Amino acid sequence: MRRVGIVVGIILLLAVGYFVVRQRQEAEATAVPEILREAVVERGQVTATVSAVGSIEPESLVSLTFGLGGTIQQVNVVRGQVVAVGDVLATLNTDELALAVQQAEDALRIQQLTLQQRQEAEPSAATLASSEADIAAAEANVAVAQANLASAEAAVLQANAQKAQLLAGATPGQVAQAEANLAAAELAQKNAQDAYNKTIECFSTPAGDEVCPGLGAPEEAARAALANANASLAAAQASLTDVQTAARPADIQLADAAIANAQAGVQAAQGNVQAAEANLARAQAAYDRLLEPPSESELAVLEAQVAAAQTNLQLAQLRL
Repeated sequence: MRRVGIVVGIILLLAVGYFVVRQRQEAEATAVPEILREAVVERGQVTATVSAVGSIEPESLVSLTFGLGGTIQQVNVVRGQVVAVGDVLATLNTDELALAVQQAEDALRIQQLTLQQRQEAEPSAATLASSEADIAAAEANVAVAQANLASAEAAVLQANAQKAQLLAGATPGQVAQAEANLAAAELAQKNAQDAYNKTIECFSTPAGDEVCPGLGAPEEAARAALANANASLAAAQASLTDVQTAARPADIQLADAAIANAQAGVQAAQGNVQAAEANLARAQAAYDRLLEPPSESELAVLEAQVAAAQTNLQLAQLRL
């Protein structure tokens, strides 16, 4: 059995080898001969498509800013357009800048006219008369203020004198005068009372009738005279009482208040005098300026203002 297996294996190997050799011979018999070609090497363009995924970044990025802020009126380029140095990319709205130029021109013109008028103008007769009238009015105000100050100072003196008299009390002469006034008032009242009594007297006639001739207008006049006499008597009595009575604290306080009010009036009057004198000085200075030519310093200031206005105009034009 072992020998039989070996024989069978040998037969199989021979069969496989024959099959392989046969296949190779058939392939060689049917193979197409290779054709060789020759070509000259040349330089040329090769067209090819390359696919890629990513973010495109510019080689350089520049942030543009205007010299002045404002509203963009027009954009002169589009995206991707190639620009060169000096190209106008966008235009701002220049309405406000043009208005600023106009205002600067007006300001310059005003300064030039001011300088010219100061250099050439002379005061007219009407202007001089008006300035002289201002001086006269200011002088009158000073006089009034000074008179008011004198009156206020007199009021202070009077208030102080009244307080001194109050503290010193009445003099013998004042007491005697008050007593004499009271005696005269008493006599006048007695006479008025007697006259009134006579006016209202009545008498009987032989026929038995009562007659009162003083009634009516005479009685009214006598009654009014009696009322006046009574009032004068009361005033004389009060005056005598005042001169005989020592000063009371309330009276002293009233006197002090009167002095304070008078002193406040003096301070106010002094302020009014100072204000009036200042107005007079200004009026006089204004009149003097009308008569005097402009000084070198004044002309220098006016010329500097003209130069400043010219500079402002140039700056406004540059911004435009």
